[in-house]
Amino acid sequence: EEEGGVLMRLPTGQGWRLRARGAAIALEDSVYLGLGAEARRTSQIVLPSQGEAEGIQWAITRVAPAEPASPPA
Repeated sequence: EEEGGVLMRLPTGQGWRLRARGAAIALEDSVYLGLGAEARRTSQIVLPSQGEAEGIQWAITRVAPAEPASPPA
C-alpha cells in the first residue's frame, strides 16, 4: 500500500498501480476460492466511500518492472 494508491507486483516484476478518488484505499485479508477445492489466504483491495462522495473514480495503470537491486559496494 502506498500514499494515495496500491502497487501490485507480479513475480516477474511487472506492476500495476490502483488509485482512487472519492474513496479510501485499504487492503484487507481475504480468501481465494479459485481453481481446485483448496482455499488460499490472500488480500483484497477495498474502496470504501468517503463521506458524501457522489461516486468513486478509479484508475489502474501499468508500472514498469522493478529494477534489480545493485549489489553493495
